Amino acid sequence: MRLVEEARLIRLEEEKKLADEKFRQERERQLLEELERRKRRQAELAAQKARKKEEELQREELVKILEGNNRKLKRELERVAAKKLETVNSSLQRHLQCSTEEKRERELISMTQQMAKLMQLQRSRADPAPWERLQSRLSEKSGGSRTSG
Repeated sequence: MRLVEEARLIRLEEEKKLADEKFRQERERQLLEELERRKRRQAELAAQKARKKEEELQREELVKILEGNNRKLKRELERVAAKKLETVNSSLQRHLQCSTEEKRERELISMTQQMAKLMQLQRSRADPAPWERLQSRLSEKSGGSRTSG
């Protein structure tokens, strides 16, 4: 009977050892799983941080590129505006010059016509009053510096 009791105690002791070993293995497995989860989470956080840093660097680079493009565009617009202004000024100058030349030409034609009339009057020796009127008009148009005798 004593042997049966001892065998039963040994068997209970072995079952307890097995249960303890199972418990230890399960606890070890849980701890390893938790450790793996934490490692994955840390890796995810590190990757996320690296992505954010990379995105920030890309944003900064993009801002630099855009600012450079804006400066180039501004210089080009200023150059085009200056060229356009120069073209407009040149066109206005040519127009003014043409208008002035046309006005002078008309004045010369008018003066030539008046001189022809004066010469015709002088040849015919008609009434001196129209002659004096034409001579007066001619001297007014030429600035008062010409007089005929």
